[in-house]
Amino acid sequence: DVVLDACKETGELTIEAVLQPTDITATGPTRIITFSSGSGSRNFTLGQEKDHLTLRLRTSKTGANGTSPEVSLCPLSAGKQTHVIVTYKEGQIICYQDGKQVLASNKVTGDLSNWSPQHLLFGDEWEGGRDWAGTLEGIAIYSRALGPDEAEQNADMYQEKLRARKPVPKIEIQAKLLAKSTLPTLRAIAPYREAVACYEYEITSARPALPAKRVRVVHWVILDGKTLPVAEVPVG
Repeated sequence: DVVLDACKETGELTIEAVLQPTDITATGPTRIITFSSGSGSRNFTLGQEKDHLTLRLRTSKTGANGTSPEVSLCPLSAGKQTHVIVTYKEGQIICYQDGKQVLASNKVTGDLSNWSPQHLLFGDEWEGGRDWAGTLEGIAIYSRALGPDEAEQNADMYQEKLRARKPVPKIEIQAKLLAKSTLPTLRAIAPYREAVACYEYEITSARPALPAKRVRVVHWVILDGKTLPVAEVPVG
């Protein structure tokens, strides 16, 4: 594993991302970016605990779960996009938010020599149950600790990208469900734990107006091994 080998060799880590949470009430913490295989074993987890960004980091001193201690990094706001960089080199965690340093902590000590093969995941834990609500982009993982100048430069560069982005056109419709494809079961899709189904709707109103009278929507109907409420919506 490239990330595993590189970080064990240097003993350093940087996690960079642009994130926008939609919920600041969830606990767990929910998993934004995690290098783990379950709720009790990880190399690192960048997560959200209510309205704060958190880090669990496995080192030779913090144990396989990286929770002794868990570090609260910076506040988050629902619907607000923010650029974050979190760095570690032995004995020091630094967090930058939108290019500015907001935390320097010496609570975590030890090296990364006890890292083990894990799954690199975005938005949830390997076995599910810790799903994060929000949008995530601009992800980068480094096997070195970025400095303050790089953190500021990276944040500025991404803000330029965001400002240059054109808004995605949106259409709001009200519609009546006419038909849906055969719904899969968890047993039928095993060993997979996610599935979609196609629903066809008759458009009753739309803003702005549409020439089409019908629309087809692909819905998630099974996620993390659980059947979602949309699967139970009756035709009509």
